[in-house]
Amino acid sequence: MNQPGKLLGVVGLGGLGHMVVLFGLHVTVFSTSASKKEEALNLLGADNFVLSNDEHQMKIRSLDFIVDSASGDHSFDLYLSLLKTKGVLASVGYPNEIKFTPHPLLIRAVGSEDVSLKITHCGVCYGDVIYSKNKHGDSMYPVVPGHEIVGIVKEVGGNVERFKAGDHVAVGTYVNSCRDCEE
Repeated sequence: MNQPGKLLGVVGLGGLGHMVVLFGLHVTVFSTSASKKEEALNLLGADNFVLSNDEHQMKIRSLDFIVDSASGDHSFDLYLSLLKTKGVLASVGYPNEIKFTPHPLLIRAVGSEDVSLKITHCGVCYGDVIYSKNKHGDSMYPVVPGHEIVGIVKEVGGNVERFKAGDHVAVGTYVNSCRDCEE
């Protein structure tokens, strides 16, 4: 976290939070209490102050690191959404429970040429790991790694004749998709 130009968020402005603000990076302090603003900006020298219960303020950040020093139970989802790809969230507080909400995936309806299946097994190779970690800088998130999938057909489109619900099927390594068009 001592890399120049990196953006750091601090959740919780108690004793540990004070220390984190003094790391010297470009620091944004997050708090649910507006009364902490003066202390964060003027006394400790934070660069920004954000009320974490203000939806508008929470949408404008993209951070490399977040140090969460809050000890009370709170949502981690808010802060995870503020991280850049490969961003790091370090929880140094001691909440009773850490909860995350699964990221929703939008799946379109089965089209006339489609086969929908329940995946029972898949292969994950090093290429999947590289793409998941954005090693080439071209990954598009959210990403679900895995290929060479095997499963059971759940539903088929009206023009599909080769497969029916209940069939066991496999999908090879590559399936054609430009990821831009609807079809």
